[in-house]
Amino acid sequence: MSHDYQGWIIAAIVALVGAVYFWFRDPTPVQEISHIEQAPVQKEVVRTRVAANMMSCTRQGETIEMRGEVQNTGTTRVSRVVLETLWKDDFGLVIERGTVLAIGEDSPLAPGARRSFADTNSNLRVKRCNVEVIDYWADEPRP
Repeated sequence: MSHDYQGWIIAAIVALVGAVYFWFRDPTPVQEISHIEQAPVQKEVVRTRVAANMMSCTRQGETIEMRGEVQNTGTTRVSRVVLETLWKDDFGLVIERGTVLAIGEDSPLAPGARRSFADTNSNLRVKRCNVEVIDYWADEPRP
């Protein structure tokens, strides 16, 4: 006899769940939230970069001279740049090093600007030259 009531019990539970669903559902349609797209605000990126290029390395008698150029490739002015000149032999081995203050605090380098530098050496074994940036200081950006 209990088998006769099982179908009716399941049907009553399904009807009750359906009635609860229809009773508690919200009859108002869901409103879409409109998105206003704004262009992202980009802050000015402050970069400090300095590049040094050797333009020439020539020997005149017992003295070899290196000439080159320093460029501020950043976005803020640079108040000091220290370069290391590398003096190499025939095999490309560094036999001497020099230091050049290419930019001093009395004459800072603006963004994008270039300034020349020179250094000399009297070692007769020197056949090649190169230059590297050792250190640079940038001015603090002003608000």
